[in-house]
Parts: sequence; structure tokens; C-alpha cells
Amino acid sequence: MRELSEAAIAELKSQYPDVDMMNVKAPDGSRVVIRTPESSVWQQHVANSIDDRKDKTIAMNALALQCVVYPPREIMVSMLAKYPAYSSTLTNQLRQMAGQLDELDAKK
Repeated sequence: MRELSEAAIAELKSQYPDVDMMNVKAPDGSRVVIRTPESSVWQQHVANSIDDRKDKTIAMNALALQCVVYPPREIMVSMLAKYPAYSSTLTNQLRQMAGQLDELDAKK
């Protein structure tokens, strides 16, 4: 998979104008563009993640696949099969995009 051109990034931004996107590096050196999870997608991910009957990897893969806008889904499925830990990397980035903070800056 090749590097994304500025024109391709602009095209994706025009397709998703109201969504924050991030261009992240994939294990094979290519680029993956993800968008901030919608509230319903995030809620489903959390429900799947805390359900002891469900595999956490499946929950992370599902979140990643719902938030990737590039490359096409079939390429992303192959990438996650080849690099199974990459869904964890994407999930960590998506958590930050969804507003999760590593620590609170609480003051009394």
C-alpha cells in the first residue's frame, strides 16, 4: 500500500467534513486514516470490552474497522489478520480521539 497523497487526504476530509481524522502509520509502513468514533460506536465498543463472554480482540477489531476511513475495509481486514496487535494500537488512539485522558487535572 502506498503513502497517501495530500489530494487523497483532502478527498477523505471532504467525504467526512464534520469528523476529526488522524493519519496514522501502519506496521507495513503505509498509512491508515481513522475518524473519531461516534457515540453509539464507542458505547458498543465499551459494552463488548467489558462483557466477559466476548473476546477483547474482537471488540478492538470491530472498533477499528468502524473508524477506519482508509484503506478500504477488505485491505484493513487483511492488515489486522497479518498484524493482530495493530487493533490495540488503533484502539488506544481512538480512545484519545474520543476524549479519554490518561489522567485528570483535578483541583480542589
